[in-house]
Amino acid sequence: MSGQGPNAAIQTDPRPKFDYGEIPDDQWVMTTWHEREQLDEVFWFARHCTAHDVELHSLLILDIGASGRGEMLKRKYYDVKLGSDET
Repeated sequence: MSGQGPNAAIQTDPRPKFDYGEIPDDQWVMTTWHEREQLDEVFWFARHCTAHDVELHSLLILDIGASGRGEMLKRKYYDVKLGSDET
């Protein structure tokens, strides 16, 4: 999960749910925030700097803001260039 914009760093601490012990792999979520970065930079980070152990078949962008931006955000995400290793 990557957050962008004011207050993007606000999170709920998941550690109490696991009694401050090891968080199981299937419950672990990495979060980042990009409060002062443009949306293109956030999408670049999400596509270029993350690795997945499984093939991802769907994309969910949760946009808490102006309505009706879903298709535009999806296009913007997929338009981000990964670099020379992009297929």
